[in-house]
Amino acid sequence: MPATTQKFSMTASPLRLRWFTENCFEIKLANGKTIVIDPMLPKKPDPNNPQMLDSFYSGYTVENLEGADYVIINHTHGDHTAQLREVYERFEPIVICHETVAMKLAEFYNIPPRKIFPYVANQCYDFGDFSLETFPGLHSGSRKDVGFAESWAENMKRHADEKETWLGVAGSMFNTNFIINTYDNISIAFNAGEFTPVLKNAWNNRRPNILLKHLVHIERDNPLETMADIIQTVGAQLTLPMTHQRGCMDLEYAYKGKFDINEYADLVNEMLSKRGLSSRMFSPQSGKWHTLNVSLVQDK
Repeated sequence: MPATTQKFSMTASPLRLRWFTENCFEIKLANGKTIVIDPMLPKKPDPNNPQMLDSFYSGYTVENLEGADYVIINHTHGDHTAQLREVYERFEPIVICHETVAMKLAEFYNIPPRKIFPYVANQCYDFGDFSLETFPGLHSGSRKDVGFAESWAENMKRHADEKETWLGVAGSMFNTNFIINTYDNISIAFNAGEFTPVLKNAWNNRRPNILLKHLVHIERDNPLETMADIIQTVGAQLTLPMTHQRGCMDLEYAYKGKFDINEYADLVNEMLSKRGLSSRMFSPQSGKWHTLNVSLVQDK
């Protein structure tokens, strides 16, 4: 029998992912199946369409997606669902959304009912390619909360279609966070909106590997300390921030217009290091694939 060669390192690559803008991610699992979260991939902003804010344009569109076997919807505001129909036309994915909005979402975006998978919070669903744990969420608070009638009227001004108005209002009510568990034993936690005490307690017990965290409404008064506290509580090895393409509104406010996402990540990492934690925040470049590697390397 020929002599074998001693290996000094080994790397496993259980998944790849890329972020586009806002909450939109494309995640490719080791088995080749692809998950898309919150399909917001508008073409270049149209001056005749004031609803398509410039801050959402990333330079990438649905044509840039490589796949979509599953689409997970966090909530039904247009900046999380705008390209759902285009994604469906290209890939015919299973669309996973809260049961309360499932009928209206299917109707508005003309998705066949059998391709909609309704979920409720506090459940675990096995899709064969991955499992999904769902957790009740709370949409980020605005600077001034308004009553239902005012909220409806405000949405009516934005949307000509009553179904879209309904989805807009429902989007503030039904915000669901989740953990994707792959069969390579990798867990990805997704948090859009507030990091509530309910979520804090649930995720502190689960300790996911990766945290995808929305930054738009992170605490204004102490955004570095708040983010470091969240990362320490969740225990994720890597945290990827989700932002509007052209900045984080409340963080811009906190930093008086001088906010830089990469500097922010560096400062959070310094704070984590001082606490003796190996967890790190990493701000990925929009549209670029990143591979998660698990490596064991012999020390020199």
